[in-house]
Amino acid sequence: MGQTKGVEELIDINSYILNDEDGTAEKENNVRQLLAQYQEAGMTDIIAAPKQWQGNDKHPGDTIPFLIEQFQKQWSGELGAVHIHPGQCVRLTDTLVNELKTEEALTLNGSRYVLVDWSEELSYHQMHAYLHELRMEGYMPILAEPEKEPGFQQHPEELYRLIKDGSLAQVNAGSFSKSAPKPQRHLAEKMVQYRWANIAANFTIDSFEEDLSMETAFTSIEKLAGRDYAQMLKDNAACVLGNRYVSTEEPFSLKEKRRWFMPNLFKAK
Repeated sequence: MGQTKGVEELIDINSYILNDEDGTAEKENNVRQLLAQYQEAGMTDIIAAPKQWQGNDKHPGDTIPFLIEQFQKQWSGELGAVHIHPGQCVRLTDTLVNELKTEEALTLNGSRYVLVDWSEELSYHQMHAYLHELRMEGYMPILAEPEKEPGFQQHPEELYRLIKDGSLAQVNAGSFSKSAPKPQRHLAEKMVQYRWANIAANFTIDSFEEDLSMETAFTSIEKLAGRDYAQMLKDNAACVLGNRYVSTEEPFSLKEKRRWFMPNLFKAK
């Protein structure tokens, strides 16, 4: 059943909320604060997309529905009416397509959208080839938090070329905080100013200043790139959830003069 007419869908795609490596009181307090922020912001849905690889440990996709069930039981009061959907942040490798087809790895809520991270050893040319293979197989890769990658911080034009070639990018909402590392924040700002970002998500409490919230994160984006673009990033998360069209604006190179673009539609294949 769809959302009630007139009620805005507000969706987060979160790679941290189901992490079970840290069962400390501090982690529980962070989750409690996070869910309180979700309630305050009017969050309607969360795509829980834990990382496929944590260090040297690989977590199969078929464990995620169980993790969601356990999380919902533990935090039912704090969740309220917020719905949680399965997903995964998967590692970009030459075997990923097969893992997705066999459901060893998960797309986002069963859609064609695939949230991907990558190892430091992966070369740019390998990245380009694996992303191309995903698109040729009908998937739409979303680069997870590329602004945190030192290689892209040093060579942002490489990120631009991946976006220009057809991949999407998800910027971490916390990357716009003044407490974020400066290279990370600067690249995040470039990503919205130069129209490389398609989604802003992965809201976390522990990496934020005390006064930062979902609302202030999007306010920062609005100041950098305009109200319509900030709204587009919000709306695109809902489109991913429903495997619908996402809106994009033509990305442009850092060498080009900044200019504004009208959004166009990209259909999930």
